[in-house]
Amino acid sequence: MSEDSVTLDSHPRSPSGRAVVSGLLAVLLVSACSDGGSDADTASGPTPASANEDRATVTVTATATVTVTSPEPTPAASSEGNSIDSLAESVLLQMWLEGDDDDRAVRCDLVNDDGDLYLDMTRDALTLNPNMDGTPSREVIEQFYAERCGDVETENGEEETDAGSGAGTSTESGSRADPYPPGEPSTLPNWEVTVGPTTRDWEAAVMAENQFNDPAGSGNSMVRTQVDLTFTGRADGEEYDSPWLSLDFAFVGSDGREYAEDCGVIPEDVGDIDDLFQDASASGNVCMIVATDAIEGGTWYVQESFGDQERYYYATD
Repeated sequence: MSEDSVTLDSHPRSPSGRAVVSGLLAVLLVSACSDGGSDADTASGPTPASANEDRATVTVTATATVTVTSPEPTPAASSEGNSIDSLAESVLLQMWLEGDDDDRAVRCDLVNDDGDLYLDMTRDALTLNPNMDGTPSREVIEQFYAERCGDVETENGEEETDAGSGAGTSTESGSRADPYPPGEPSTLPNWEVTVGPTTRDWEAAVMAENQFNDPAGSGNSMVRTQVDLTFTGRADGEEYDSPWLSLDFAFVGSDGREYAEDCGVIPEDVGDIDDLFQDASASGNVCMIVATDAIEGGTWYVQESFGDQERYYYATD
């Protein structure tokens, strides 16, 4: 007589992802009968054997435990401890090393010629980089290029190239520290420029000029000056030039910020002046939107768009 029994215990998956399957694989019950006999009496003949049936029971138990380990999910690389700025430095360094000497020279020229524009463009590009998860600070980009290209020219840092070769520090006429007074002519390489007095609130005239102009907005003012220009000739022999193509104008506030957003369509815009031949003169208005609190103590500057690109500063009063 035999009896087979199998028991399977299953346990739910533990939070760690390990599954333990444990069970009794076999329980075997074996029964056997053994017969007993007695000696026959030869004289009297065979005597019926008396059978005493003894049942022996053997129990065999085997237990197996099988552990199945599922691989733990690989955690995503953590950026904890790696700030956005440090990631930006890594990306910048990779870009720097991928270029050749000519590429690096071009970048340094861009940084030193128009640092603010190039640094802002670089910051925007880093923000869109798939390896970044945020916007890096402007300072980390400035520091990166300052270490590789020398001093970085920025609006707020005031390491600008101007007629005083060091805005805010030189006393040479035409620098920010000593700007030309209104009405005093100044000589640029290809132009003679005179910047007049400043109108601190010109918004009414601007809004009357074109109905689609936008107002300056809260805390801002439309600041205007008249500029008198004479084209004095170019070293390359070009017979004529155009103010809108060859001259840049902006206002630098007393807060150290550059304001280069124009007011829109304005009366007698300097940008509307056509080509001037040598020794020809013309006048036009320049208007910028400036924080009202930064007008007092601010300066205008004029800069040739090509060539040495020195900045010449003019006082508002």
